[in-house]
Amino acid sequence: MRHRHNPQGLTAPPRNLVENLRMATCTPQVLTPGIAHRLRARLTTLRVALGRALAAALMATVTGLATPPAVADVAWGREHEESAAWAAAGQATPGGANIAAGSDLAGVIFVNELMASNISTIADELGGFADWIELYNASAATVDIGGIFLTDDQLLPSQWAIPAGTTIAPGGHLLVWADNDPEQGPMHATFKLSSTGETVAVFDRDGSTLIDLVAFPALGDDVAFGRVDDGGAAVEVLADATPGSSNTPTPCPADINGDGVVDAADLGAVLGAWGSDGGSGADIDGDGTVAAGDLATLLGAWGGCQ
Repeated sequence: MRHRHNPQGLTAPPRNLVENLRMATCTPQVLTPGIAHRLRARLTTLRVALGRALAAALMATVTGLATPPAVADVAWGREHEESAAWAAAGQATPGGANIAAGSDLAGVIFVNELMASNISTIADELGGFADWIELYNASAATVDIGGIFLTDDQLLPSQWAIPAGTTIAPGGHLLVWADNDPEQGPMHATFKLSSTGETVAVFDRDGSTLIDLVAFPALGDDVAFGRVDDGGAAVEVLADATPGSSNTPTPCPADINGDGVVDAADLGAVLGAWGSDGGSGADIDGDGTVAAGDLATLLGAWGGCQ
């Protein structure tokens, strides 16, 4: 290449970075000190930009993740431990299982109450006394919870799947027996609770998206822990266990539909739920089964609630 020499040592200012790069191949006498300084600065900027682009491309190639936006205190990661997809996490879990964000059942299905050492409070369908967990449906519609997961270990979010076809009525409650004995029935989970305290969590059907969780302390025999009000934020050791029925005190438990009167509609609810666990609120006496005791309580409260 033939180079043009400028006796005065002056050249026209470069119009773009490409021109600068072309000029960098010329003899040093072509560039004034000012232009050389600007060229070095632009080359440095180019190296930084290329480095960032190459890093982002490498991340996308290796992980399938585009460079995430920088949002304070928001973690990014795989949607669950074996997922190829990355997203904003439901919560940061350094050293623990990843939790995805955004279940449609969050704020609808709650871990409402539990007992980690059930000695005599309530028997299961075979007459045994086992740990139990109560789930609550806060919505005004029946919710199908078949296929969602219940666990006492956040590192094992898919520990036990609720059987297909399981539903909870509007405002209803469902008992799950945590006895690690699934052969006893469909609502017997594959884990037990620890009376020394731990966490119970519900995960969505993808096995990674958190729906709800409750951490409880060490509990004595027949001591219940749960939400002060059904679906509420406050949790504590409860004065009275209410498995299968509301944690919220009511002046008239026989008024199942809440219209202020104990009448034929409430009687129909009891008869319609006869023999079940009373998830619709028909288990008035809270013994876990809609039976003669609930009917007697309802008839004794017949009329207006006091």
